[in-house]
Amino acid sequence: MVYRLKPVDICASAYCFELSKDCVSDVPSDLLVSYHNVSWKEDIDGVITNYVPSVNLKCSFTPLADTSLFYEITWYVDNEEVVKSKTLAHDSLEDAILSSEHILNKQKKSGSMIYCLVGAKYKEKDIACKTGSSPLFFAGIKVTYSK
Repeated sequence: MVYRLKPVDICASAYCFELSKDCVSDVPSDLLVSYHNVSWKEDIDGVITNYVPSVNLKCSFTPLADTSLFYEITWYVDNEEVVKSKTLAHDSLEDAILSSEHILNKQKKSGSMIYCLVGAKYKEKDIACKTGSSPLFFAGIKVTYSK
């Protein structure tokens, strides 16, 4: 979060910030975006059945020791939020998935830089106070030259 604070009016005064007691102060480690799998959506048009593929990426990380925590996962493609604050319980982290359908819905295409933000929280409805970011993942075809 970024704040633009106005200068204080009185000498020897300041702004103070601290995490509330409801904030998880640790951030999951080893964040990584990686290829997960391809899923298929069935599209029936009269007598013709088409199978539309969707490439799925996974945001993986090492969860914190407390198994009662929830994790807030937000996906970005080319620095634009495409999936906002998906909350998962400790036992459902396999569902931290970004599909190519999500990407196409935001008019993004192949050749994009993708990353996920992850923060832990005590309750499902809370907002994660601290988050960690995965390294950038390039989704597309990269031409390299070698001699």
